[in-house]
Amino acid sequence: MVDGAGALSRNKGVSSSQRLGAGDYLVTFNQDISACSYVASIGGPTTANTPGEISPAQRTGVAAAVEVETYNSAGASTDRPFYLAVFC
Repeated sequence: MVDGAGALSRNKGVSSSQRLGAGDYLVTFNQDISACSYVASIGGPTTANTPGEISPAQRTGVAAAVEVETYNSAGASTDRPFYLAVFC
C-alpha cells in the first residue's frame, strides 16, 4: 500500500516506493519481478472510498520495479493512494 505522497504504508518484499511526479509512482521490490503479473487498485487504509483510475506497468529497464500511474475520473494525472499486488 502506497499513500498519495509516495510513502510505503504496508508491504512485503518491497524495498522502496517514491512519487516521481503528479500521479506517477515507482515501487521497487527486493527481487526481479519482470516475469510476474501486477494488479493495482486505488484506495488506502481508511474507510473512505477514493475515486479514480490506475495503471501499473513494468518499469522500463528496471527488472525489480513497477511504475504505477494514477488519475482522477476525468483522466488527469492525480496523486492517489493505491494497493499493488505482484504475483509470480
